[in-house]
Amino acid sequence: MREIKFRGKKNSDNQWVYGSLDIQDREGNLYTHWVTPRRRYAKDEPIPIYPVAPETVGQYTGVKDSNGKEIYEGDKIRVYEFYQTKEEHLADGLPEDEYIEPEYTEHEVRYGDGDYPAFEIYPQIEGIESNNLQHLYLTTENTFLVVEE
Repeated sequence: MREIKFRGKKNSDNQWVYGSLDIQDREGNLYTHWVTPRRRYAKDEPIPIYPVAPETVGQYTGVKDSNGKEIYEGDKIRVYEFYQTKEEHLADGLPEDEYIEPEYTEHEVRYGDGDYPAFEIYPQIEGIESNNLQHLYLTTENTFLVVEE
């Protein structure tokens, strides 16, 4: 079971904050989004809540990229198709100048449309069974996902 958590950029300094999401109705249906970091707080310690920009809020997908970085809804990712890494190419005794850098496509992670609730990548990749992020991560050989900075 994946961890349910969110992130958003704080209104005060535009820095990411990670944790639980709370959406509250304020002043005539103007909704305020808050993120509270998850950790144990001492009994007398104030619990910080950070107002965040609603358009920056994204849920953790439960998938990490090939470098171990968590992938969130709204992230821009690159999908690399590797047939052989540079290290494998050189280990096979092939000349370094004959190595071809892998090609990639750029996608955005979104919560799926329609009847199947899952995190999808858009634009979709043609020729694969599912554009579900979890399915792509687990079943597509020689594919590496990298979150763009």
